Amino acid sequence: MNNKREKLDILDLLDKKEITLEEAQKRLEALKEAEKEAASPAKLGQSSKKSIKIQVNSSDGDIVNIQVPVNFARLILKGGKKMNFNTKLNEFDIDFEEVFNMIDQGELGELINIESADGDTVRIAVE
Repeated sequence: MNNKREKLDILDLLDKKEITLEEAQKRLEALKEAEKEAASPAKLGQSSKKSIKIQVNSSDGDIVNIQVPVNFARLILKGGKKMNFNTKLNEFDIDFEEVFNMIDQGELGELINIESADGDTVRIAVE
């Protein structure tokens, strides 16, 4: 990861008014956090072996199964990006910051299991 290049890209987006100042600050802070985590061997060793699994099954037949390393998912979400692999997931208003807090506290296994009245399900687990 080339943080200098990414920082310049963020500033370029801000200059072009493609993102707001607040969004630029969030993205720069996420890069700073990712850099800190990468420099911390204890933190890296703790969560680099863990994967976050997200499973979405919608009543209309959409099925999504994703498994990514925790550090990668954290970087994506802290960078202000959303996991737009399924719009159904957005309907459940899941606080991923809280999910990562649970992971940091050592939680493993199924963290979230949601079943809606119309048959949609969302499961998030850490292994």
